[in-house]
Amino acid sequence: MLDLTFLGVGSAFHPELGNTAAYFVRGKTLFLLDCGSLVYAQLVQHELLQKAEHIIALITHTHADHAGSLPTLVSHCRHITGASITVAHPENTVDVLLLASGITADQYARQRETSMEAEGISIRFLPVPHSKSMHAYGLLLQDQDETVYYSGDAGDMPEKIWQGFLGGGIDRVYQDVALNGKKGGSHGEYQWFASHCPISRKQVFFPMHLSPACRAQAAADGFPQVAYLP
Repeated sequence: MLDLTFLGVGSAFHPELGNTAAYFVRGKTLFLLDCGSLVYAQLVQHELLQKAEHIIALITHTHADHAGSLPTLVSHCRHITGASITVAHPENTVDVLLLASGITADQYARQRETSMEAEGISIRFLPVPHSKSMHAYGLLLQDQDETVYYSGDAGDMPEKIWQGFLGGGIDRVYQDVALNGKKGGSHGEYQWFASHCPISRKQVFFPMHLSPACRAQAAADGFPQVAYLP
């Protein structure tokens, strides 16, 4: 099972809900889905770094609420725990971010491919629309039990993912949405998903990257709430 635990579900301008990010553990490996500005403090607070011998940071894009504390995490591995860390993202922008923070390439391993395998998990980076100034990717995660999609930030869901979700081939979807979102914009159009998601699939569609108003609306419409660590 891909048992994701969220560290936050908030959009960039709603830190009261935390930065949207999640993790899961396989053996001694900690998989981290995004590492926004508030995430490092969460990892330390909940003692998630102490037992990890290896960390795989899957970065959807380099906006600060998704990658802002990645440099600190890499430094923590180097200077505090000694854990190895792999940074996975298809674009060189993540290397530029790290170098601008004084993190040289010898301090971390790098995964640039759009597909990878680790600890029995298949991971694919899927291009999604988000920002004209940078490329962004959703994450498709699959193990022997289930398949999960995590959008990161995306103005739309890839059609193959949507059809796979409707047909049951994708077991759970975590999609960023906004009340004022629009298809092909920065974030998913909440009203579109609310009107097109079948009742039979609603309980496995998890809206995330929210404002408090959007979180309340999603709950009122019967979507499950993404629980997150305080």
